[in-house]
Amino acid sequence: MILVGITGKSGSGKSYFAQKLAESIEKSSVISIDHIFSGLMNNGQVIDRIVKEYGQSILKNGEIDLDIILNNKEIFSKIYEIIGKDIVSEVDKELKEREKSGDKACIMEWWGLPNTDLINQCDCSIYMQANSTERLTALKKREKYMTQESMNERDNVLGADYASKEYDLVIQNDYEEKTIAKVVDLVKEQIKLKRFSVEELATFKDRSMEGKSRALNKIEQSKKVEDKNKQNEGKE
Repeated sequence: MILVGITGKSGSGKSYFAQKLAESIEKSSVISIDHIFSGLMNNGQVIDRIVKEYGQSILKNGEIDLDIILNNKEIFSKIYEIIGKDIVSEVDKELKEREKSGDKACIMEWWGLPNTDLINQCDCSIYMQANSTERLTALKKREKYMTQESMNERDNVLGADYASKEYDLVIQNDYEEKTIAKVVDLVKEQIKLKRFSVEELATFKDRSMEGKSRALNKIEQSKKVEDKNKQNEGKE
């Protein structure tokens, strides 16, 4: 199974792109790690620990109020400290289930991928960028109260260090369908081939040395299998 990781700031278009990519590939699925994060965050034991430290005002309808923690770095960091390892563990379980069910590709999207080792497991890693004005417009569609100031504060609270990683593809999202379609086609071609060729490595922007090593190892392994098959055919 090919694993594609998509990351970027809130409102950069990760979820939409992930869905479009999955729709264009047979036997593929999306893991939205935000959903896993939310589920773990509202585990009874986590709620008890957070309420004990910050009081009942942090709850809304019996669950931790997401609006509060997305605007409070101390509280968010505390929650992430509690459930960080569990997020990775849950994602690993999901990936095994998808592979077992016969998925050809899995696309996982999350703002926090650079904060975990999950990004290093990806066959293709993608960083979605967008200018702040367009990101704000996108966020306002789902959160009408969003302002430039609150968006900047959210970026600060989440604190993902995107610059600390190198990516196979860096996309400047202009929210145009033709841009999304073009990138979908590019990534889809990599998945169809199920391995990276030397020529295709040149199409990637800022591919890390670690990523190159993984890709070249795949090529070498595939070549050995092909050579062995040819030898067996010759003997017959």
